[in-house]
Amino acid sequence: MSKHSHLQYGDIDPIALDNELGMERYLDEGALDPRLVLLVKVRTAELNGCSYCRAMYADQALAMGESPGRLDVLQTWADSPGFFSAREQAALAFAESLHAHGECSVPKPVWHDASLAFEEREVVDLLIVISSINGWSLLESSTHHPTENPPASVCESTA
Repeated sequence: MSKHSHLQYGDIDPIALDNELGMERYLDEGALDPRLVLLVKVRTAELNGCSYCRAMYADQALAMGESPGRLDVLQTWADSPGFFSAREQAALAFAESLHAHGECSVPKPVWHDASLAFEEREVVDLLIVISSINGWSLLESSTHHPTENPPASVCESTA
């Protein structure tokens, strides 16, 4: 184990980091709208309690034209239906269902709504988005990434 306060996993094993980045490259070519992907990433990062990931993905979403108001109410999306489309609501419910009480499967009603809103390839991509963010959150939180230093662009936007 490293004697440093922050384990630099990418420096220790660049191949492992490249494999994790491979999921991101896959998603870049995926079937889902990039703005939807970022909404799911932000919400999943919130669920995982990874403030670094949440800040980074929120910044990316804002750069793609996402409204600050929608990001502000993302944690309460289910109580804010006017803010999110049926497709976005299905994706967010899908992501949350995988975190609810440690469940390993999506409840049938949530699966049904997702299957109505998305093609099969899109459901696969949605699962990859959620899996990827869970992996990144685990890497960042378990290696003690300094969350007190959010991405530079977030710092610039608040300066």
